[in-house]
Amino acid sequence: MNDLLLQSIHNVVNVVNFLFVSADEVTTIDNASWISCHIYVVQSWKRNPLLVCVEKIEVQGTTNNVFQFMLKALETLAGVNVEVLGAKFTSIGIDGYTNFQGSRTSVTTQMKETMVPFFMGVHCFAHRTNLVMFMLSKLSLVAQLEALFQAMYAFFFHSPKRYLEFQKLWEVFMEKRKKIVPKCEDHMD
Repeated sequence: MNDLLLQSIHNVVNVVNFLFVSADEVTTIDNASWISCHIYVVQSWKRNPLLVCVEKIEVQGTTNNVFQFMLKALETLAGVNVEVLGAKFTSIGIDGYTNFQGSRTSVTTQMKETMVPFFMGVHCFAHRTNLVMFMLSKLSLVAQLEALFQAMYAFFFHSPKRYLEFQKLWEVFMEKRKKIVPKCEDHMD
């Protein structure tokens, strides 16, 4: 990575009180394992993502290798050593991949046991939403709605003229929504 970018990540990490790490592993068609790792910090009440790495894991993707890889990436690329992790690390957001979330030897378990006993491993909400949508799409009503949305997209967004019509329709919808929502909220009390 660019030295200037690394220095800016180091500077941010040194001044914030808390860190949140997000990691995702993906296996490609050729069976290679890649990991993306981000650090999230809160500055002035705004969450800021900092990309740490997107790298191929050259060794076998066992739990210990993934754990060591993440520690190395956080330490060398983001400037977050083990002491800083112990003091500032609050949680990690990861998918359901067993090397990340397993109950005995996962990355989450190793981090809790070795440096941050009170931190949380959070199953990434994007992955959970994807799993929910995958399960829901098996229902005929949801499958029909997905087909309807895909047809609408194909109809409106492949023609500039129809896209302008869609924008006008959307503006009308939003105006009507402004009138309807307050009435609904009044009845909710």
